[in-house]
Amino acid sequence: MIISVVILLDIIMAISRLILGVHFPIDVIFGFIFGLLYALLYLGLTYIYWVDFYYWIGEALSPIIHFWK
Repeated sequence: MIISVVILLDIIMAISRLILGVHFPIDVIFGFIFGLLYALLYLGLTYIYWVDFYYWIGEALSPIIHFWK
């Protein structure tokens, strides 16, 4: 749901930039491609590190969790 809203706002902003004449169409296209690649790279790297982090936190807090059960 949030991703749909973000993509919609991105498209609206890109169209407004073109209509106002602030950017050339190629600027908007490459900006969209660069932003998409950056987001995919960020999500991929965060997923790798968060999985390791959650595993580490689970192992570190395991004695405390078992104590309270």
